[in-house]
Amino acid sequence: MNRRALARPDGGVIAAFDGLRGALAWWVVLGHISHTIGLGEGRFGATLSALLRANLIAVDVFIILSGFVILRLLDLSRPALGAYLAQRAFRLFPLYLCVLALSVAALPMTQTALTMTPFETGRNALRLAQVESGVTNLGAHLLTHLPLLQGAVPHHLLPHTAYTLVGQAWSVSLEWQFYLLAPLCLIALRSGWRLGVLGAVLLGASALPGFESGFIGRAWPMFAVGMATYLWARDGGTWPGIGLALAVGAALALVSPRVGAGVILWGGVCLSVMGAGGLGWIAKGLSARALRTQGARSYSIYLVHMLPLYAVMWGAAALGVEPSGQAVALWIGTVAGTAALSVLTYRGIERPGIAMGRWLTSGSASAAASSVPATGASGVVPRP
Repeated sequence: MNRRALARPDGGVIAAFDGLRGALAWWVVLGHISHTIGLGEGRFGATLSALLRANLIAVDVFIILSGFVILRLLDLSRPALGAYLAQRAFRLFPLYLCVLALSVAALPMTQTALTMTPFETGRNALRLAQVESGVTNLGAHLLTHLPLLQGAVPHHLLPHTAYTLVGQAWSVSLEWQFYLLAPLCLIALRSGWRLGVLGAVLLGASALPGFESGFIGRAWPMFAVGMATYLWARDGGTWPGIGLALAVGAALALVSPRVGAGVILWGGVCLSVMGAGGLGWIAKGLSARALRTQGARSYSIYLVHMLPLYAVMWGAAALGVEPSGQAVALWIGTVAGTAALSVLTYRGIERPGIAMGRWLTSGSASAAASSVPATGASGVVPRP
């Protein structure tokens, strides 16, 4: 196995990871459409639908990948704390705030769409409850959403807050919390007792009641799997973190088969990147130009896709289209709308935001322009 192909100490792009992001982002989109129309419920049952509806596995792999890439970034480039946080903020916030504004403006439409839809699924009922909570207490929810900390607010203080205004952004809040914590992880890794203290704190956080999926205390083991994978690859297998990664992965698989599936998927991709066990064809497929292009836009794809979904849902219901026609419209309209909108947001908001963050921290406009690769890699961490 070629561990250097996974660690890339030269700071180079890991092409398969770019393609993986693209595949994961579209898995999330297709899964949300499936949940919306009830694919897999009642008469819609099918094996394929079960795979599509298991799109939380894609989010789990995104989380693991973030742990790997962010620790790699901090370890290889050792940026100043202020520069690191500024670049991470400009990576997430410009597009997020635009989608937040559009989503808040569209709340009446979204509420109407979920009320009128003929697809009476459990997911749509939950979404309606979340949206109604946001409408009822909009000011408080905005206060948690604007700093991207909605996932860190206990449910009993503000119900559904991680999902009310931009439901899919619960994982973006989780990512931001990890960005804030990651430098402490790097410091802790240099000292056994510090690592022990940090581990104890995170373990205690995971046991706190009242928090939902968007809280870092719920997801830190998956970030840890990604970080341990990087350390193992970097140190040629001498660092004991691979044992920790395997132990955490096994424990997660016992607790949650879904999370275990994400760990297995991540492990398979990593092995393919290293050329182990004849799995190189997976990395080759993920490195295809089309998938890498989608990977560059994965954050945009993930963050904008519910806008066209709700717009199509509302329009089809308002026009009185029969349920089967609405299902077709949702498939076509959401995919086409997401593809078109993500191109616009990537070029017009996401990439300029990244460039601005680099420019502000480097003091050079030319450095900012040259530091934004077409694939979104090399320290730029596309989101789930």
